[in-house]
Amino acid sequence: MQVAPMSKLYVFCIALAATLSAFPPCSWAEPSAQLAKRLELGDCQFVEGKCYKPMRMIVSGDPAMLARPLASPNAVVWRIDLQTGEQTRFEFAIDELLPESQEAPSLPFDRPQVRARSNTRTPINDTTEFPYSSVLKLFMSIPGTQYGAACSGMMLSETVALTAGHCCYSNDASQGIPEGILSVDYVIPAMNGTDERPFGFTEADELWIPDEWKNPRWNEEFNHDWCVMHLTRDMGSRTQWMDLVSATARDSYFNRKNVHIAGYPGDLRDGNYMYEVEGTIAGVYGSIIYHDAYTYQGNSGGPNFFILDEDTGSYEIVGIVSHGFEYDGQHWNGSTMIKTPVVEAIREAMDCSAGCEEGARKCLGASQVQSCEINSFGCLSWSTSRCGDEQTCVLDGQCADCEHACNEGKQRCSDDHTVEQCVPGELGCREWQEEKTCGLREICVDAECLPQPDGTDGDTPDPDACTGACQPIDAPACLSDGHSICECRELRWTVVDCADYCADEGHPFKSCGLDLSEGVEACQCRDLGGVDGDLPDGDSQTSGEPEVTDGSTSGGCASTPAAGWFLLLSLLALSAVKRRQRI
Repeated sequence: MQVAPMSKLYVFCIALAATLSAFPPCSWAEPSAQLAKRLELGDCQFVEGKCYKPMRMIVSGDPAMLARPLASPNAVVWRIDLQTGEQTRFEFAIDELLPESQEAPSLPFDRPQVRARSNTRTPINDTTEFPYSSVLKLFMSIPGTQYGAACSGMMLSETVALTAGHCCYSNDASQGIPEGILSVDYVIPAMNGTDERPFGFTEADELWIPDEWKNPRWNEEFNHDWCVMHLTRDMGSRTQWMDLVSATARDSYFNRKNVHIAGYPGDLRDGNYMYEVEGTIAGVYGSIIYHDAYTYQGNSGGPNFFILDEDTGSYEIVGIVSHGFEYDGQHWNGSTMIKTPVVEAIREAMDCSAGCEEGARKCLGASQVQSCEINSFGCLSWSTSRCGDEQTCVLDGQCADCEHACNEGKQRCSDDHTVEQCVPGELGCREWQEEKTCGLREICVDAECLPQPDGTDGDTPDPDACTGACQPIDAPACLSDGHSICECRELRWTVVDCADYCADEGHPFKSCGLDLSEGVEACQCRDLGGVDGDLPDGDSQTSGEPEVTDGSTSGGCASTPAAGWFLLLSLLALSAVKRRQRI
């Protein structure tokens, strides 16, 4: 639909407020009854009992917003001290301020014909993973009211962050927020619901805002919808941050490329969870990128970024979520580009003296290395790179090959009640880590928790199943097939083929039966004519005490009491025969 002119929009907002509409009213000074009604509609995010509403993405129907500002040799930026209220003017001499063309396009024909895509936003479940760890949730107080606003943002260094200009300074009361500075109450990296703040939070003590936004001329403001924030605590060392695109990149670098946007849209789960959406850049006009990615209020100030190499963690910020535009039934989403004034403001906001020693290295987690280098802003800061596959970062900030303790995915029992799995450890190398503990009446067998046997009294297994846990004292049993036995091996009933067992012993298989010497069933193997005192049929048992020979090889038999009696009886019989012959 076509957006009404500003005068009509103001009247429209007054009417909405009077009817207790769910849409944000033009005035934030609501009577308590209206406020209570609005809160019932879930329009607020509460922090420490204060109501913060998702910041409205500015929507305009004025075609003049696309007119390109005239080139200037200077850029003016204001530093605002949020603690004292002092405002300091900085003027930068720069060679470049705008892209190639200075002419304003005629509408609607020169506009990128782009509609916002269907709602394909994806929730970020692990917000601590880079680059999402560098995305911010912002809560600001609105001047002259008891309410606040919520935006998105991004880290740029240890203590410097970036967001949209309208998240720091309201320059047009007709958009629903009284004109003036917004104080930044909470800066929360990677927020994942109201109870999950993995990196804690901080606040901003300084804002850097372009003069074109603070003192707008209608043909300039959307080209300068940015704000640099200096934070009171070092957050970036833990969250890391994405690189910035070159301020001198030409328009052709952006056209038709896929762009990703991350932030906290207010229409999804109360704006307390991070979402990512992908779109295509339709064109660059002035210092504005127009794209078809679906954004909503609360996304304001969030990063537009390219994925250069996901494997190596290379990402590039190309814009800041700024506004929407309705004209002649068409809708576009616009983002402010990273141009030279932004870079200069970031350089001023950085405290270079708080950097690191050039050339120093350290580990960031198990598989990333940080090295101290001069960044694009002329300050020493930590840059991050990843180690290669099968490598880990060691204490001196160097990547070294892993010494793995096991094969990934393997499992084992560390004791009778604990299952361990082989996984990458804290340093990235594979190691055994506890996966689970068996229950009170369970025992770990072959990396599984199985029901513990009733006792350790020599029970025999189920001859048909031969499954489950066992104890070493439990007796084996021959199976019904006659050639297999069920034995307790490694605390688990296991089927053993007697033929294989006998072959391993170097004997042919005979049967599975009772071992008389031990009183238990066992595999029985045929003797090939051994010299170990076996019975005449050559039976050999698989269990019991080993038989000891006397080392004699006479007659192929061992000297035993039975053999002695046999010899004595033979001599007596021979003597009797000789006596009879004499008679």
